[in-house]
Amino acid sequence: MIPDIISGMRNAFFSIRSLVWLGLLAGTCWVQAAAPAGFQLVWADEFDGAKVNEQEWTYRVGKAHFSLCEAEAVSLENGCMKIRAARGPKHFSGGGLITKRKFLEGYFEARIKLDGGRGWHDAFWTTWLGSMADRAPELKTKPRIEIDALEHYPTFDAHKFSCGIIEWYPVKGGLSRATHTTPADLGADFHLYGFEVTSNYCNFFFDDQLIQTTDLRGVEQADFHLWLTAIATASNAVPKNGGTLFDYLRCYKPDAATYARRQQEFAQKAEQSSGPSKSRGVDLWVEVADFPQLGGWQVGRDQGALALRGHDKKDKARPPEQLVARARIAVATAGTYRLWVRGRDYASEQPGKRSFAVAVNGVRAQNLFGTHHQDGFAWQDGGTFTLPADAVALELVDTSQYYARCHKLLLTTDLDFHPDKTGPRSNVKHLDAPSPK
Repeated sequence: MIPDIISGMRNAFFSIRSLVWLGLLAGTCWVQAAAPAGFQLVWADEFDGAKVNEQEWTYRVGKAHFSLCEAEAVSLENGCMKIRAARGPKHFSGGGLITKRKFLEGYFEARIKLDGGRGWHDAFWTTWLGSMADRAPELKTKPRIEIDALEHYPTFDAHKFSCGIIEWYPVKGGLSRATHTTPADLGADFHLYGFEVTSNYCNFFFDDQLIQTTDLRGVEQADFHLWLTAIATASNAVPKNGGTLFDYLRCYKPDAATYARRQQEFAQKAEQSSGPSKSRGVDLWVEVADFPQLGGWQVGRDQGALALRGHDKKDKARPPEQLVARARIAVATAGTYRLWVRGRDYASEQPGKRSFAVAVNGVRAQNLFGTHHQDGFAWQDGGTFTLPADAVALELVDTSQYYARCHKLLLTTDLDFHPDKTGPRSNVKHLDAPSPK
């Protein structure tokens, strides 16, 4: 995640809405408004009809956690779509609507009033699935991400919700996740939840304010359906308002000039957020997810980073070749290089227990990594190595066999340089895969 990127852009494109809202009496729903500046409305449902437009929507039906999702749980009332929250003899109610239309890029916004009760999961999200029964074999090899503009977990109170992105294929893991807290009671009134997704980034908004940005460069994407749902995800769920209300769903696309400018501004600020990218010497930035020989390590998303993940359970009988990831890189300039390693650790949850080692040309750094006792990824100094102008072997060794995580390496001839944040993208050439020793 890249926090606070393009925070000033919201004013330029979304605050100048020239909106003409009608029916602003307390408890009523809003009607259609003008499009945000620079964006064009391509489709919307204001839910002001007598019944759900089944030409545009599919019902969420089937068992989901403690709910039996049924079409009967969805109704249109007073210009809003309602998903009933109630306890039945065997299951809670639940369900929702799924767009038959698919989208890839644009700005999407829903105005929602949560049920506000305990144990209910209200959500405005996307998946590649058009229904709960959509399990076509070809979907298993299709790039898949899930965008969660609103997730109200059963453990949250009425002032908190989550947003973020999960990648399911070809890499699995969290691209981003943030919890947003507001003084407003989300079950007492309607609030705006929106997201803007492009091939490069995804912005999340709450009540017209940017709250999170996720870097999507290099992430494979595919078209998606929009889901508006509410289910019971706790066995002791208790409804408060009798259901979740969705005032509308609106879908926009940017004009060409707006899109090009926002993409460019994002890319510039994203690069700034990666921290210093150049020292006074020669810098070799290495993405370990690019290692050609992974051993028992696996590529996965972790806190938005494409990282290598070690084993999750120690096995003394595990073969050594299943503990080591290997690569060879081309080094053009001989000299003394300092090694920096970006690994993950925790401040309070068994800090230092998820350690791993790094070796350069067969020589291990003296200290272990993933031992910085901070929450998240951080850089650690690995000492100096004298390298020839030749192929240089790199190894990651899963010494702990307990959730080790490594994101990136840096070899630099500037011995006083200290990398910060994520660091820039890889600038090394990988050679043929080394043979295990």
